[in-house]
Amino acid sequence: MIQEHPFPVEANDTPATQLLHDALPQRWRGLFTAPIVNRFLTSTDAEARVQAAARKAGAQIVTVGESREHRPLHLYRFGETSRRTFWYAGPHANEPVGVSTVVSLAEALAAHPQYLDTIGFDLMVCVDPDSHVANEHWFPSYAGGLRSYYENLYRPARSEFCDWDMPFELEAGDTTFRRESQLPEGDALRKALDLSRPQIVMSLHNAEVGGMYIHQIGGTKTLAGALSTLPGAFTIPAEPAPIDAPGEQPVAPGVFGLPSIADMYGPLFDLTSDHPLNILVMGESAMTWSLRYGAVSLVTEVPLWSPIDALPEPGQTLADVSTEAADRLGEIADWLTAFCEQNAAILPSSDARARSVRDSIGMLAGLSAMLTALAGSPDGPNPATEEDVRRWRLMLSLSVPLRSLGMLLGALRGNDAPDGVVGEVQGRFDAFEALLEGYHYRFHGVDVVSGIQIAAGVAAIENLEAEQ
Repeated sequence: MIQEHPFPVEANDTPATQLLHDALPQRWRGLFTAPIVNRFLTSTDAEARVQAAARKAGAQIVTVGESREHRPLHLYRFGETSRRTFWYAGPHANEPVGVSTVVSLAEALAAHPQYLDTIGFDLMVCVDPDSHVANEHWFPSYAGGLRSYYENLYRPARSEFCDWDMPFELEAGDTTFRRESQLPEGDALRKALDLSRPQIVMSLHNAEVGGMYIHQIGGTKTLAGALSTLPGAFTIPAEPAPIDAPGEQPVAPGVFGLPSIADMYGPLFDLTSDHPLNILVMGESAMTWSLRYGAVSLVTEVPLWSPIDALPEPGQTLADVSTEAADRLGEIADWLTAFCEQNAAILPSSDARARSVRDSIGMLAGLSAMLTALAGSPDGPNPATEEDVRRWRLMLSLSVPLRSLGMLLGALRGNDAPDGVVGEVQGRFDAFEALLEGYHYRFHGVDVVSGIQIAAGVAAIENLEAEQ
């Protein structure tokens, strides 16, 4: 076993493994007798550890495809029962906790194979290994800081989200449009899901700054109620709504549905004469796809950091906070548009970071419009809350632009941009980063976030067995 190097955690001295044990039903606590992984893992490390665990457990290893850069994509099938759970990590490269979770789970199952008697575990270490490799150069020395994260992260453009690349058909007017998978990674994920035909799908995302929430697709309100206890069990605040959908109503506190691609884009198709497939940048989600097996899917949005002093200023309203955030997002979207046009020669489309920055401009503008609408809503005059500051100011108007600015710096440096051009972006990055760092945070640690992902999956298994 590789020695793990724990991250510092402020304001919570309880070991992550103890938090996980306390959150699990009694019969599952014996699965995790060793500490779970507490660091980000490279793709090579993670695959090697899961392969070793699979061989120890006699698991089946199935190659379901390969990435755009020809890295093999494996499905590791632990246990032989027909009742399956499916866990996949790495859908967004800047959300790497799930890779550590899969390793912890595989090694625990290899050490305690009796847990495979009644339910099987199908694991994909990383569904987008190329992007993970582009992001992992900073993992070995990472010590939990905000700045080093934003300076080094890579997050693919939305058209390269492989778990939103499932085929789907869309009816618009009298015409039916069909979109096939565009990415080999998306096609491999679909093949793995079709092979597994799972009852439970765990999509292992993590968030950045704020509180946690979980998307639940399918399943029961009983399960949602069980999931709603996890924030308290791990002492992480729960978000009252998804970060990009302030009006979404919860199934249970901190638990929300996830719209299908038709739900997301359908209203837009009614407002434009453009071909629907020209508007769509993504396919259907793996979670909605899995409804065909009768599966319940969980998407875990658990933050690495939570602010401990994100309080509104005296007299501030929701409209004040959301307008400030909307203005900041609109301004950075306009600036990025002009900057990318002026520097197109050193931001080629062949550069993945440059593609992602350009793709982010529309998202930033859309978030600005959403927050402007929120400011003008009937709730606008209400007193601002801690949750408003946490979501609209810190996460949306500071953290999300910092992703783009950090990737822009990486693209410019990788393409030998002049010092003056890099300096202009560095100044913007430093200004946003200083505002974000103006608050104090608790870094939860990779093992705590992994523990929540594991506990959510076990809650789904328990609910499945109770229903049968």
